[in-house]
Amino acid sequence: MSINFKVSEVHAETKRNQTTEATSNLSNVNQKIDTKVANSTSSYSATTSKPKQSNVTSSNSKVLSQSSSKISSSSTAKGISGDSSQSNGKTAKNKTATQTTKVKRFSASDITPKHRPTGDPVILFGIWLTSGFSLQPVSDIYEPIYNTVSPLFVDTGLDWLSWLADGGLLASAKYTWYQSDDGGYSWTKFSTDAVPNITSNLPQDMSYQVKVVWTSFLNPFSTTLWSKVSTVHWIPTPKNPTSIRAYVDYPYLMNNLPDKQVDTTHAQVVASPASSTNKSIEWSSSNPDVATVDPLTGKVSAVNGATGTTTISCLWTNYDGSTLSASADVRVGGGLDDQTVHSGLSATFKLLGRITSDAGAESDTSIVWHRIAPDGKDTVVQTSDSGSYTLKSTTMNDNKAKYYAVITIKSGDKTKQVTTNKALLTVIPKPVDIQMDNHVFNITNPDKHNANNTELTGVQVGNHIQYKDTLKNLSTDTASDGDIIYETK
Repeated sequence: MSINFKVSEVHAETKRNQTTEATSNLSNVNQKIDTKVANSTSSYSATTSKPKQSNVTSSNSKVLSQSSSKISSSSTAKGISGDSSQSNGKTAKNKTATQTTKVKRFSASDITPKHRPTGDPVILFGIWLTSGFSLQPVSDIYEPIYNTVSPLFVDTGLDWLSWLADGGLLASAKYTWYQSDDGGYSWTKFSTDAVPNITSNLPQDMSYQVKVVWTSFLNPFSTTLWSKVSTVHWIPTPKNPTSIRAYVDYPYLMNNLPDKQVDTTHAQVVASPASSTNKSIEWSSSNPDVATVDPLTGKVSAVNGATGTTTISCLWTNYDGSTLSASADVRVGGGLDDQTVHSGLSATFKLLGRITSDAGAESDTSIVWHRIAPDGKDTVVQTSDSGSYTLKSTTMNDNKAKYYAVITIKSGDKTKQVTTNKALLTVIPKPVDIQMDNHVFNITNPDKHNANNTELTGVQVGNHIQYKDTLKNLSTDTASDGDIIYETK
């Protein structure tokens, strides 16, 4: 009889949270709200107003609630009046001062932007290969009228070459916000604040797009970025959500970026139904020594050199004072996790930092994997662009070895390197694996047995029967010294 112990292999992996945005049929929200303007000029019309689109198709649009800080106010809308010179070359028509109109609802996906949005940034292990928006304004936002709110948040970054050319931390961003009340037919400049205040005293849809210009006194050239379009749907009364869910764009942040750069991500919240409103959203970090979070925007920043996990929490406050909460975890580390396996099994070290889908196409990148033996000798074990290294069959000689990766990014004559932490490999010896061979003999009648001496025939009362057992330890890692108790009946 053979006794074997089997050990299941466990691999530690990080899975990116998949975010499914809530959807809402815009045609069901404040449908057919009539606004009557009698014998007076509309408070949001300019001297020469722009025509609204005559046909707007409501669709099931992706809607994502975003954190916002709001101050109750009855002030009129800032910058609502348009400028006919900003009509993109199209002729505007005068509106009739006395009319009855239905509120036209626009989804952000139906809006013609003032300028084509900049593509998403390409990021490799915290290094920006192209400039862009790491946080876009939320596509569809719902707000109650007669309140001044600030729900338009964006965050941008420069590719690392531009960042160096602009003096790194000396570079600054300038914001110019544009708005449209006619589905993108015409756009008007209205704010240069990073986070502008907006308000409306009547139900309507207003669309927004921001231009961000990065510059510094060290670089005469500038980098211009255009956001995606965000549409704010002003509704008559607040609407509380039934539930909320928080998530982070990337749950793992690097703690060892060069040039004093800090790896960041963004916490966001999804409300159900998607047409829900909030008076305020506040973010907090359970362990700010690992990563901090901006309470207003939800921007999470790793602490250089820190290792650990923090919980990023969201407190959602409704206009009636009721609250909801949700949270998501963020890990901070050097890019690799320690591994523990049994002898003879494989061990895989996998890079955990952020890699966007276009990172390989946008860079000349090499990844060199190193092994530090238990005696301290450092050798290269793999050179490729692979984000993982696998030791196919471990032995006890691999116990306490360490592995790390050096990531080199090249652009022209410039290079940048990220070196991961040194991850420890622990190899557990195979347990005692006993093989036992049974043989049986009839000493009285020695010919009464089969060829393998495992069966006897013709056994009679008084025969002398002998059992012979051989035990062998098949494990190469564990000695069988000590007592082994074998019992038979």
